[in-house]
Amino acid sequence: MIRAAVSSAAYLQNWQALLVAFALAPVVCWATRRRAVHFPIGLTTVGEMVIYATHFADHKGSGYRWTRNEIALKVRMIVAEGAGLPLEAIQPETRVTEL
Repeated sequence: MIRAAVSSAAYLQNWQALLVAFALAPVVCWATRRRAVHFPIGLTTVGEMVIYATHFADHKGSGYRWTRNEIALKVRMIVAEGAGLPLEAIQPETRVTEL
C-alpha cells in the first residue's frame, strides 16, 4: 500500500496524495488484518494448509468424508496450537501426558 502510494505520488508529482495515503495507511491495515489468515510454521503442502483452514462443519452437507489421516492432521494442528508447540512436535503416537 505504502509502496504504491509513494510510486503514484512520485509519478504524478503530487505529494499531497502521499500525505493522504500515509494518513489512511493505519486504517487500511486495521481493516485488512481481521481478514488475514496466518498459517502456522510446519505445514509443508497445500493440502495441509487446506485442512488447517477448513472447518469440519463446512463439509457436512457436501457428502465429503474426511480420511483418517486428514482427521489426525487436523487434531495435531489443534493440539499443537493449543500447547504452543510446533506441528512436528505432535505426532499421532504422542501421549497427551507428555505435553
